[in-house]
This record gives sequence, C-alpha cells and structure tokens, in this order.
Amino acid sequence: WPGDLTMIRKLITTQGLVLSCILHDSTSTTREMANYIGVTERTTLKIISDLETEGYVKRSRIGRRNVYSVDPKLPLRHLAEEVISILTKEIAGEPVSL
Repeated sequence: WPGDLTMIRKLITTQGLVLSCILHDSTSTTREMANYIGVTERTTLKIISDLETEGYVKRSRIGRRNVYSVDPKLPLRHLAEEVISILTKEIAGEPVSL
C-alpha cells in the first residue's frame, strides 16, 4: 500500500475517534480528546473545525468551556462515499487530492 493510503486511514480513524469522544462526553476539552486519541491539540481542533464545516458537529459555549454536539440526523454515508472514492483512486494508481 502506498504511504498516502496510511495517512488517509489515520485521518479517517482520527475523525471517527473525535466524533466518538464528543458522543461520549460532549464537555471534553480538545486537550482531553487529543490526549485520549494520541494526537496534538491542534490536530484535534482542526478535525473539529472540519466536522463543524461539514455539519457533523456543532459547538456552543457554556461559561468558558466549549460544548460539542453531533447531529444524529446527518448520515455518515457522505463521508464514507468520499473515503471509498479516495481509496479506489489510490488502489488504481490515480492521483488523489486531499
């Protein structure tokens, strides 16, 4: 498998772990999530930002803390289709833009 495929898998897994952390404890700080997942706080913030942009996660403030929620109505199918498309191109040796 090409090296880029490993990076794609890690990103997908990391996004899933962030979603899982939010579902488990919506008041977790990004530092707590990052420590649990094993990535930097900056990476966690970027993933949350991407998930917010895509509509999967909403952020609100309670006092000085962020509280996150996951939209249960939004299907993960779109994300899965994108992943399958990237993996198919990668396997076929076609260029993949991330």
